[in-house]
Amino acid sequence: MKARNQTASNAGNNPKYPAEIRIIAGKLRGRKIPVRNRYGLRPTSDRIRETLFNWLQAEIQGAAVLDAFAGTGALGIEAISRGAIVDFVEKNTLSARDLQLILHNFAVADNNRVLQANALTIKADKKYDLIFLDPPFAEDLLAPAIAKFVSADWTREHGKIYCEMPRDFALQIPDGWQIYREKETSNLRFMLLCRIAK
Repeated sequence: MKARNQTASNAGNNPKYPAEIRIIAGKLRGRKIPVRNRYGLRPTSDRIRETLFNWLQAEIQGAAVLDAFAGTGALGIEAISRGAIVDFVEKNTLSARDLQLILHNFAVADNNRVLQANALTIKADKKYDLIFLDPPFAEDLLAPAIAKFVSADWTREHGKIYCEMPRDFALQIPDGWQIYREKETSNLRFMLLCRIAK
């Protein structure tokens, strides 16, 4: 265990972790998440995370959050840094283990949990204020993920869902939901969905 701790904390010197992600704000500001060199792993950029959390700044403190395709955990850990309680779901065994270790090293493992599982097959055991959906683009998982998580079993009445996708992706907005915030980069589109008020 000691060797693994050293590996995760010195990512820049280890070929298994060739890059790092910096936490932008909050109690973990400046801490770095090691990024494993794995096919399909596409961490959300600093600029997009900053925009997203500016959208959420009035409601992230104390929020119950699900990071459904966690990967590096960048979105969920940024939320933890700003006061949220986060459940991470990650299918890849190594990435899930890395994420659990990172939470331990950041001393935030007690109130936040990592589930090594397929996000499309997990069962609801609580409702969330915010759900992050940023699955690997090549696997066409976003549409079925949205269909699953817009259910009242998963989201509270005021809940929001964050989606990140290729810029040319034709997203079908679910019935009863609308785009709350939206932005594009040169190759990405990202947005927050919210329920339509009754």
